[in-house]
Amino acid sequence: MKKLLVIILTILLLVANSYTNSVNAAVDTQFRETIASASGRVYVIKSDGTLWYWGKGTFNDYITRAEFCSLAVLVYETVTEEKLNERKPFSDTNNVDVEKMGALGVVDGIGDGLFNPDGNLTREQAAVVLARLADSIGIHLLTEAANYVDTNEISIWAREFVGQMQAAGIMGGVGENAFSPKGAYTREQVIITMVRLFNAVS
Repeated sequence: MKKLLVIILTILLLVANSYTNSVNAAVDTQFRETIASASGRVYVIKSDGTLWYWGKGTFNDYITRAEFCSLAVLVYETVTEEKLNERKPFSDTNNVDVEKMGALGVVDGIGDGLFNPDGNLTREQAAVVLARLADSIGIHLLTEAANYVDTNEISIWAREFVGQMQAAGIMGGVGENAFSPKGAYTREQVIITMVRLFNAVS
């Protein structure tokens, strides 16, 4: 099961890098990834072979907080082979994946019982939730200081996690040794980091 999801994530990465127009690409005899740019929808094949709707847009779009939770649940439940049953409710969403990740402690709300599911995930926020996800699936991360030219721009609460992601080689910078902590995180970037998470597991 783990190997299948690694293949799927790798396929998604290849498709995201190779196709920008409407595509219905046969990847092999088992898997098919569809990007329907004309209709503005992105679909993903789940590890059980079912079609999973990832929302409107393309792989170059910024990933929302709720979209990250959906992919994180897919990764966690596949790696651990355990279904998440606990839920943490938020007043502005009934998304089950958000509630699962909230209960697991991978994501937090924004205060007053709110989650902001449609808000973009920033790069420093992504580092935090990726580090928590890694820990939840049993990846031991070394604690090292972040070493970027814009490290001082990283929020205090995120610096340790950014350093962990950098040291583990799971999440890097954006070029010229910059991290761009307040920049938005794209769907393509999160797929890249998920592939690296799986490499760390194996």
